Amino acid sequence: MKKNPNTNHLPALLNKYAESDYILQQRAKFIYYLCIILGSTAMLLIGFRLLSGFISPVFDQSLKVVVLPLTSHIFIILLCLWLLRKGYYNFTANLILLLIMVTNWLIMFFEKQSPLIILDNVVYILAVLSMLPLIFTRRKSMILVYTAINIVILFVFMHYYKSLSGITRAEMWDYLVDVTVTMALIGIVGYTIYNINKTALDKAESDIKKRIDAEAALLKSEKKFRDMTDLLPQTIYESDLNGKLTYINKAGTNMFGYSFDDVAVGLNVFETIIEADHERVRQNIGKITKGESTHGSQYLGKRKDGTTFPMQIYSSVIMDGNTPMGFRGVIFDVSDLTKAYEDLQKRDELFRTLVDSSPIAITLSDLNENIILGNKAFYRETGLTPEKTIGKCPWELGIKGNIEKEKWILEQLKTNGYVDNFETEVWYANNVKHIIYVFAALIDINNQKVNVRYNINVTEKKMLENQIREYTLKLEDLVKERTAALASTMEELKSTNEELQSTNDELYRQREQLEVTLYQLRETQEQLIQTEKMASLGILTAGVAHEINNPINYICNGSVAIENYISEHIPEHLENLKPLFEAINTGVERTTDIVKSLSSYSRKEKFAFHKCQIHQILENCLTILYNQYKNRIEIKREFCENLPEIHANESTLHQAFLNILTNAIQAIDNEGMIIIKTEAEKETVSISISDNGKGVKEEDLSYIFDPFFTTKDPGKGTGLGLSIVQRIVKEHQGSINCKSRLNHGAEFIVNLPVNPQL
Repeated sequence: MKKNPNTNHLPALLNKYAESDYILQQRAKFIYYLCIILGSTAMLLIGFRLLSGFISPVFDQSLKVVVLPLTSHIFIILLCLWLLRKGYYNFTANLILLLIMVTNWLIMFFEKQSPLIILDNVVYILAVLSMLPLIFTRRKSMILVYTAINIVILFVFMHYYKSLSGITRAEMWDYLVDVTVTMALIGIVGYTIYNINKTALDKAESDIKKRIDAEAALLKSEKKFRDMTDLLPQTIYESDLNGKLTYINKAGTNMFGYSFDDVAVGLNVFETIIEADHERVRQNIGKITKGESTHGSQYLGKRKDGTTFPMQIYSSVIMDGNTPMGFRGVIFDVSDLTKAYEDLQKRDELFRTLVDSSPIAITLSDLNENIILGNKAFYRETGLTPEKTIGKCPWELGIKGNIEKEKWILEQLKTNGYVDNFETEVWYANNVKHIIYVFAALIDINNQKVNVRYNINVTEKKMLENQIREYTLKLEDLVKERTAALASTMEELKSTNEELQSTNDELYRQREQLEVTLYQLRETQEQLIQTEKMASLGILTAGVAHEINNPINYICNGSVAIENYISEHIPEHLENLKPLFEAINTGVERTTDIVKSLSSYSRKEKFAFHKCQIHQILENCLTILYNQYKNRIEIKREFCENLPEIHANESTLHQAFLNILTNAIQAIDNEGMIIIKTEAEKETVSISISDNGKGVKEEDLSYIFDPFFTTKDPGKGTGLGLSIVQRIVKEHQGSINCKSRLNHGAEFIVNLPVNPQL
């Protein structure tokens, strides 16, 4: 049973019952006041008897018999008040009953007055029996027991006083029957009243308990709802039909810069939106009221300080039956989403411009060979348009290739992940044969495998080679014919030799142009692959950083909320749980460090040179790679204490050292050690990264910085990592060297100027 909170009406003596239920409080009050009345009555009776004894000419000895029990009666009542004050209600109630009954019967047995005065004391017994339903809290059978005991005592008393003067035997039996029947009726009625009251009280208590439980559940649910909404990073709000806010969570006050006092005074939704959007807000409110869905509406929000930001609102109508009462919704700050979308558009435009500027036909297709993207050179060679090309396979567009060679290309892509400088034939829609060199590779874009393919059209080159071959054969035949008549045709042979020399010079020039073209092709391919990787990595890391920050905020806010709850409600457990909260905070800080490291790696700052800390860059790289070397590779740092800051591009240096450290980690199969050492010499900073891994063959050391050269198994490396590192170091006017022996580890030494001449 729930406790009765209203205890102000209890006497000070009954403070022990302040937390008891309402019925027990009322019964305690009844016993309390009954004791006061009985004590007062006893004192009055003592005074009356003493006064009667002094007035009477003959001092009656029975007066002592009556006064002494009444005096003891007062002391017993004081004992009952003390027991009641201590909380012993049941014992006190039974003691009061016994006190009244015993006192009354003693007076009747020892009273030496007239029979009428003696017998009228039975009235007090009847009064006591009528009080029984108000006193007992349990054991309703005690009502019948007390009734039966008093009936038995009545028979004993009448038998004891059967010789009372002035009362006949018939009158005595008539009196005995009347009183017995009255006592029995009072006992039965009291028993029935107790049952009825008990049933009614149980029903009332049950109803009260249900109501209190419902109110407590409602309060708990409301608190839970408010706590949950306050933990959300999005704004949750409710308003009336006029737009006046009736509720907003903590994220909402932070988003708009208002306080809860501002909301309590009166804040309208229109005050949080710029005036130019008010008409559109009214139109959308009308649609929502009619039951139409707006699928979220974007407006320009306005903070208390006047600054604006883009936001998106999802709203619904609060209904009371069929009557709309107001609105409820969620508000998202889409500033980051808008900026990310703009950045993505810029990157997409940059990528598109770079691809379209290439003179080589480039296509991007899925694993089913459906074309996703083509550059201008591709559409120019095929005579197709993007509208007809996207989402279709080459053979659906009339592009045919050498079936056997195309199968070989697909097998190589599946096995090795790339195809390098493979010659094949292709027929476009005009059925003209073209000879092409194919460069293809499988790459990941947004966690999806796609095929990037470069088709270098060498048809004219092949035709020229055939012409040269035919001309050479023709020249040989001509030489044979002219040899027989050498003497007569010397002058003609000389002319022919000069023509041949001229032709050979032209061929040599064309060959040099072809070599330049192939070199430019490799450079373009390297740039495209790196640009694609960096764009994909930038999107990935930005997405990872954004997605990790949300659950980290949930964990951090949840930890604080739980700690505050424990501090307020069960503070005795706070000290024991503090190590757990510290562990959670350590995990949050660790995750935040990783996100910051990812952000530093993915930041694009082309040609942005500024002061950088080499040690900080190395630590960020180690943080990113922690899961690759933890529990198996020891990182030993031998850092120079006074290493100067250098003027450099921090983002590209992150990439360079990340590639070197990745190679060092991958070179160690099981357990090992990586030593990172830094030194400062005049205007130069030296960074040494050494490992005890597999090492590199001596004959391969001169090629490790060449593009596409790799000692890794097929599909596990592109051969671009160290080439990119060398390019980055050269951009910083530095140098990089490698010392290694097979199975004896490797050491990369990077020297960077403190202030390069830009």
